[in-house]
Amino acid sequence: MDLMNESILFWAILSMSILGGICTFLFVVRSLSNIFALYRENFISSVGQGIRGMFLFSEAGELFTLVIALAIGIGLLSYFFLGVLSTVFIMTIILVSPLVIFPALRKRRSEEFVHQMPDTLDSISSSLKSGLNIIRSFQQVVKNFPNPTAQEFAQVLGEYRLGRDLNESLDDMAARINRHDVVLFVSAVKISRSVGGNLANTLDTLASTLREKTQVEGKIRALTATGRAQSWMGIVLPVGLAYAFYFFEPEAMSKLFTTPLGLVVFGVVVTMMISSVVLIRRVSSINV
Repeated sequence: MDLMNESILFWAILSMSILGGICTFLFVVRSLSNIFALYRENFISSVGQGIRGMFLFSEAGELFTLVIALAIGIGLLSYFFLGVLSTVFIMTIILVSPLVIFPALRKRRSEEFVHQMPDTLDSISSSLKSGLNIIRSFQQVVKNFPNPTAQEFAQVLGEYRLGRDLNESLDDMAARINRHDVVLFVSAVKISRSVGGNLANTLDTLASTLREKTQVEGKIRALTATGRAQSWMGIVLPVGLAYAFYFFEPEAMSKLFTTPLGLVVFGVVVTMMISSVVLIRRVSSINV
């Protein structure tokens, strides 16, 4: 009888263990699936906007597949030759880089467009004063200005020739650039086309205002350059030091990821790093 009870208890414990293992496995798989879906959604949204904003002939879905394949391939190689920590670090860089690079390139392109805007507005104003209409003025911009200004106005003119309303094309241009300066220009053109008015004088005033705004922004960037550099150092320096310590003392550094106290310390350090970077960026970010 005791032997039967022990056998029943053994099979009950074994069944509970198997059931718990299956539930844990399903929970992990579902969590990873949700994380993957969230990453894919953010990737398609962020990188897709960057690709469309820079007129690149590629699809965000294709780039996503390429990044995943690259992360898996390089991750496997680094696992066999460099170890677990290096693999996690390298794969994280590969997966995060597109989410940072493409928005940064799009922002840089928008800043170049806005930097060229005062001269662009002067050109349009001069064309209007000489008797040309708004379409011919845009053609002069495409002919005489470099990218991205020429590229954006060429896109507007191309859509206009295909029968699209000019206001809608200008709204799309403002959405691609995503800067308040462009919204002001688009609003001025739309108001002038709907109710009339001296658009040339309006553009002259706007060009003068943008030049003054650019000068003020340049002074602010110079004064806050130290703060921006500190925010980058707050990310690069701790990560670099941690990797160097792990390379020279892997046994001591492994306790940071394998013991409860080490995980707590690691969490506190990461939280403090992120908080310091956010605070520094907030303080050094001044809108004009």
